[in-house]
Parts: sequence; C-alpha cells; structure tokens
Amino acid sequence: EDVCSKLTEPRLTSAEPFWIELRATCYALSGDGAALDLTRNVMSARGLDDKSFEILLNDVIAEKAGDPGEIANPTALDVFLMQRAGVPVSEAVASKLGVAASLAELHERKNPIEDRVRAASRLLRTGAVTSLDLMALAQAQKFSAGDLAGAAEKSQSMYFVPGESLLQQAIKRETDAGRRAQLVVAALTLGDRKDMFTLATQMHGDALVALTPDKTLRDVAPLMARALMLAGKPDAAAGWIALLDSENDRLQASVLLAALDLIAVDPERDAQTQAALQWLSRKTNEPEAALPLGVYDAIGAVAPPDANNAVQNMGALPGRRPAPAEMQRLNSAEGDPARKGEAVLAILNMIGPTGPEDLAPDVTATLLRALVKLDLRDAARQIGIEALMTYKAPPPATVANP
Repeated sequence: EDVCSKLTEPRLTSAEPFWIELRATCYALSGDGAALDLTRNVMSARGLDDKSFEILLNDVIAEKAGDPGEIANPTALDVFLMQRAGVPVSEAVASKLGVAASLAELHERKNPIEDRVRAASRLLRTGAVTSLDLMALAQAQKFSAGDLAGAAEKSQSMYFVPGESLLQQAIKRETDAGRRAQLVVAALTLGDRKDMFTLATQMHGDALVALTPDKTLRDVAPLMARALMLAGKPDAAAGWIALLDSENDRLQASVLLAALDLIAVDPERDAQTQAALQWLSRKTNEPEAALPLGVYDAIGAVAPPDANNAVQNMGALPGRRPAPAEMQRLNSAEGDPARKGEAVLAILNMIGPTGPEDLAPDVTATLLRALVKLDLRDAARQIGIEALMTYKAPPPATVANP
C-alpha cells in the first residue's frame, strides 16, 4: 500500500526511469491494464529497455518466479518485485544496494549458504543482524567431522560468522562437560577478539547458562561473568565472580561487582558493591577502575562520596576520543529541545559501529551524561553496562629509549 500511495506521487509525473517503472508497477498491482499498456508505450518511446524489470513485472503479474538474469544496475524497485515474485535476492543484487537488500539476501533460504554467510558478515557492523539470524545460519552450514573435533582451535583463525557457527554445532554435539566449557570459552573469546562479544553471548547464551562455575576455570571467570551479564543472567554471573581471588583479582572483581549492581540491584550486595567502588576510587589512574566510577556518576547511581570525588580528578585517560568539532556539535545540540534527534545521532556516531569498548573512560561518561540530559536515562544505563562489559583498556604507552 505504501509503495503505490501518496508517498510516491512523483511516479505520476516524473520522467526519470525509476519513477516510470514504479508507475507501471503500481498499475500492474492495481489491475489497471489499460494504464499499464499506456505506460509501457511511453517507456518504449523513450527507449527505456530494461529487460530485467519487464521479466520481474511479468513474474508478479503471472504470479511466477522467472529468472530475470543479470541486473546491471539494480534498484529498490527490483528488490521489491523480486520479493513479490518469490525470486531470491542474490548477492550480485544485494551487494550493490546496502543493508535492506543484504538482509533480504540473508533471509532467503533459496540462496547458497555461502552467500548468506557473506551477507551476514557484511551486515555485522550495522546492528541489523540478530543472534537468531546467526543461529539459523549456524544450523544451515555443513562442517566436516574433523572441523567439529578441532572446533575450539580452528575457529580462532576463522571469520566471526563461520567461526561461531562451527562452535555452535560443536557445542551442541559435545557431551563432556569439560570440553563443552572449553568450546563456550572459545566462542566468547572469538566474539571478544572480533569486537562482537554481545552477539557471541546471545548466540551461546543457553550453553553458557548451563555451565557450572568451577575453580578449575577461575582464569576465565571474568569472561564468563561479563558474558552472563550481557546475556541478562546476573545471578549466574555472580557465581563466577565469587571464584575470583579477593586480592589477586581485586580490580576485575570490583569492576564486575559494580556492573552487576547496575544490572540487578540487590540490597544484600549493596555493601559489597559500595566497598568495591570505594576501592576503585583510589585507582583512577587505571582506566579499568575509572570507567565504572564514570558510569555511576554519569547516570546518577548511588556511590560513596570518594568515588564521586575521584571522577572529578580522573583527567584525560587513554582511549579513543571524538574530534573536538564533534563534541562541540553535541554540546550545542543537547541544550536545544528542537535538536534532540541531532544530539542522539551525534552520540551514536561518536560511539561508532564497534560500540563503546575502546572509548576513553571520561568520554564514555560524557556521552552518558548527555543521554541523561536528553531524558534518555535508561539508554544511558544500558550503554554504560555495555561499556563496562566490553571495555578494552589500551596498551600502556611505551617510552623510546633516549
């Protein structure tokens, strides 16, 4: 209805090929044969010889799915007609038209699985691919017995989508609890390394929750806790945090406790969380310690006075920083109610396609404060939690030997 509504009125008067073809399409869909014939005569008189369009339009009229052949310059109208006629949106078409067409290619089960995997890989950074999409792809792929047997190691040299697919199949087939835990760790490690940690946790959430915290896995306890919190399983995450050593792992344990209390406030855990924040306030020269303090301060979460004071003295910590012009634009837009959308888009642009994982802690806090100011406190809280769970501290700067 929208395609042939007032939203596309230029089709009735424009001489552009796209609009004329849309005019013909709408006449065909409405059953107005006389107007369709007249429009086709106009197209012929103007030399608009688009054989692929004609085949697709005839497919729609005849309710069949004929092959339109190679489409040299596909348009959104071609994709619309392909979907109406039941013709698979191929990689050759989707790769030229962006996100919407690539999604159509991904979801079309008639396409070769290799093409669907490539479409998913193109779409990863857009946020358009869901964990359900990836799980469906994982089930459709075929791996050899040798690949499945060595999945934990082999997956680490693969691209994200096929690597996680291999691991998901291997996890489902594995009956030994210890080896299954290793496969889950491999899946989370791959996702973390490819900057797709959240998607990895969503794909393997069921297998992750089924694992029992074990002292032999203490080294990966922070990874497991982060993944479970992102998967919305804070109680299970608490079990892994409890494995950490109170002295040797105190920084990681304190950060995880702070994040856990943001996800699931628990009065019985309040004293422990406040003590963790108090300890972190004495470590603000370390980015990992500064980030939770900045998040708490930005969203107005309860923290001890020393923690709030420490935020004011954090200084400029290492990490990715937006250009000064971007920050100036945000500062100008966030104070104007008429520019709220602009401010939100500016924040999203500064966070970027990889998420907040590499932003400097004080930058993350600044963006969260802006969201709160824009009356988007829940969004600020969620992005703050994601920042805490995905943060990657930059390597320490090296000083050249004089």
